[in-house]
Amino acid sequence: MLGPRSFTQPHTKRCSPILATSRHAFTLVELAIVLVIIGLITGGVLVGQDLMRAGE
Repeated sequence: MLGPRSFTQPHTKRCSPILATSRHAFTLVELAIVLVIIGLITGGVLVGQDLMRAGE
């Protein structure tokens, strides 16, 4: 014998539509921030190398 719960949909975890759609890929802002950080690190390394060469 089937009870009334057998015809209902199973309970699923719901999240807000904003969170569900925004986590599929990186945004342009996030990519831009990463590129700026990489540029700052690269610039610091190059300046450090120049200072070491000048000190030799």
